Amino acid sequence: ADLNAGTDPDPAASYTVRVQALPPTQLAFDGPGNSVSETNQAPGVWQYFTVTVPTNANLLGWDLRLTGVTAGSPQISVSRDTLPPAAQPVYSYSTTWPSGAGTGGGADWSGCGGPLLEVGMGNPLQAGTYYIGVQDPTYTSSYTLVSRGIGLAGYSIPVQPLDLTGSVTNLALPVGEAAYYQVVVASNTPDWKLHLGMVAGDALLMVQKDWLPSSLAPGYYGSPYGYGGQRMLKPGDEQWAMLPDNGNGSNVTAGTYYVLVA
Repeated sequence: ADLNAGTDPDPAASYTVRVQALPPTQLAFDGPGNSVSETNQAPGVWQYFTVTVPTNANLLGWDLRLTGVTAGSPQISVSRDTLPPAAQPVYSYSTTWPSGAGTGGGADWSGCGGPLLEVGMGNPLQAGTYYIGVQDPTYTSSYTLVSRGIGLAGYSIPVQPLDLTGSVTNLALPVGEAAYYQVVVASNTPDWKLHLGMVAGDALLMVQKDWLPSSLAPGYYGSPYGYGGQRMLKPGDEQWAMLPDNGNGSNVTAGTYYVLVA
């Protein structure tokens, strides 16, 4: 259809189209340079960042989160090798992170803070290059994106070895943060019990064999054998017990287990 039918034609237009590459901001995986702040990011606009997850025997997981959100409700989306959002998802039970696959982040461990993605190496995190997209579709947003490694040594968030019959006290766990412990269960162990005794505030307890418990774990069920870990969450102290599996003799399943308190 001629939109100018019956009217004088518009004068000839003259303009220039410029295309400018906007490479993602590089963040360090951990340590200096592992955070970046954005102020007054326009609604509906994606801001992209990239992080390289290293290969290291001590590395057990990745904590990626938004902090200091002073405007809007920005969300994060993470994809391996490609810009998010990804068409293929990774799940709480995934043991690999394929190229091009991705996931989003949910609330922090308190359930109230900025978006958090916490995943263990091998469930599904792997060494490689990851792209993070941050967007608020409705409001102008201001925030800080922080990347931290979780590991046995040399990372911002430590994993502390804990004897099977031992105990540990933490009197200063910040709101929304997690403490991690590694417990080795021997093959001749008839049962195993955990008790989280609260001194102040409230906390959840999660347990998973072989990998760190994950923020991808479903909130309504869970398993210590994959699926992101088994979650215990109620007001006050938490209790968790493991007994021998049906048909597996008189001892519990031996191995390395990871305990999260948050």
